[in-house]
Amino acid sequence: MQVESQKDRICAGAPCTLEHEKTLGKRFRFMKKNVLPAERLLDIGCGFGCYHLDEIAKEVVGVDISREYLHLASHNGLAAIQSSAESLAFRDGVFDAVTCIETIEHIPDDEKAIREIWRVLRPGGTLAITGPNSIFPSETHVMGGKGEKLGISPLRRLRIVPRRLRKTVKLARDYRPVEMKRLLTRNGFQIARVDYLMPTFDFVGVPFLGIVERILAIGECLPIIRTFGMTIAVSCRKRIPSTETDPRSRDSR
Repeated sequence: MQVESQKDRICAGAPCTLEHEKTLGKRFRFMKKNVLPAERLLDIGCGFGCYHLDEIAKEVVGVDISREYLHLASHNGLAAIQSSAESLAFRDGVFDAVTCIETIEHIPDDEKAIREIWRVLRPGGTLAITGPNSIFPSETHVMGGKGEKLGISPLRRLRIVPRRLRKTVKLARDYRPVEMKRLLTRNGFQIARVDYLMPTFDFVGVPFLGIVERILAIGECLPIIRTFGMTIAVSCRKRIPSTETDPRSRDSR
């Protein structure tokens, strides 16, 4: 079962580039803080391979569905292959850690992707995953022409538009914090930590936005305000396999 049944409205995302320095830095700090030093790490939706994941793991492998992105990732020194997150081309339990950064919302079947991540992780392995927070006041994925036809284009980035209407015009799903946690726990993961990341303002050359960024950074540390962050960032561990915790056992029933 998918959140909000958006399978037919999910579009592939565009990865960050090196010009998104602030955004890349914030996401990397989350990964470095929550992923234990690993022998082998898999980066799902690796894009251009802009994260310095070799600081976290001795061996890093990236997967993406875009050949163009994979070509550029290879030029950036990342061992990358073309693979769908819903059908990973790896044996069971071969990775110590997996990162899935701003990718899960673009995968048509997020449940299947999480089960595949569980499968390729060793028992006790770490997953660091982020996705859009539906509580954040602004829509993080631009609505297309359909939204303009509905007359809500001027409001397209405000969540005052009801969720049932927004899901018909946006390009990716979002998650309430409880939805993200349930997606992970019902597929064999134990939550270790939930963080919320406030937005950065790459490319925007407006001086006062630097002050706004610093205020938002303080908000990340405040108990209630932090839950309104733009991104849900979760670190979790693969539970020790058993009949009850193996998500593949449900598929065979």
